[in-house]
Amino acid sequence: CFALIAGRDDSPIAAIAIGLLFRATTKLGVMTAGLIASLLGGIVVLYAFGIVGLSVIAELSLLKAVLATAIFIPGDILKAILAAYINQEVRRARPGLSE
Repeated sequence: CFALIAGRDDSPIAAIAIGLLFRATTKLGVMTAGLIASLLGGIVVLYAFGIVGLSVIAELSLLKAVLATAIFIPGDILKAILAAYINQEVRRARPGLSE
């Protein structure tokens, strides 16, 4: 349990969140669903655990942990956009993959 709180094993939780969010928003279109899932599931969930974990392990206040990780947010947003776009194009090229 502490490993989850410390942010050491949060990837499966983020993956589940991404999958559930994508499935719930697919009617909005693959690109939009992928973007929502990546931003909320990938960034928000990972950062929530990661910031708490950084705060605990590095003995930082939550504010300092947030500030320390803020530099990575623009790049993560770009990666989320790129992942959603690639997902859309792969599904367009190979429609049978989503079935």
